[in-house]
Amino acid sequence: FQIFLANDARMMQRLLNAALLLGVAIALHVSTFLVPKESLSDAGEEGSAPGGSQETVWTSSLTERVAFSMGGVYFACTGLWVALTICIRVPLNMEAQHDADISVTKRTSTGVLLLLQDAYISWRIALLCFCGGA
Repeated sequence: FQIFLANDARMMQRLLNAALLLGVAIALHVSTFLVPKESLSDAGEEGSAPGGSQETVWTSSLTERVAFSMGGVYFACTGLWVALTICIRVPLNMEAQHDADISVTKRTSTGVLLLLQDAYISWRIALLCFCGGA
């Protein structure tokens, strides 16, 4: 079981590195192919929307599809990493509680709370929720 966890940890680190590289690729792709919308109004106006924000458009529909595809893969990588982390760490947290008279529900909830106390895991879960909301 220990060797299994060591191999899983190595593969999960590779998954996390791949998601990081994919995030950089998405940022480069968006910064290259998402351009400001040209103003159709008079030459004297700057073409910015109310509030100072400027509208943007994709250079082509293909670049838009590529960006959304890479975003979907990034979301899937992050979701898979979070799911695997939960499936590995919650049972380990539950096993660490040695009181035999504690109910399974209380051990599970304590295991989940111990997992959420880790700032790195909480950040990944928040990132997954924000990516899903966007």
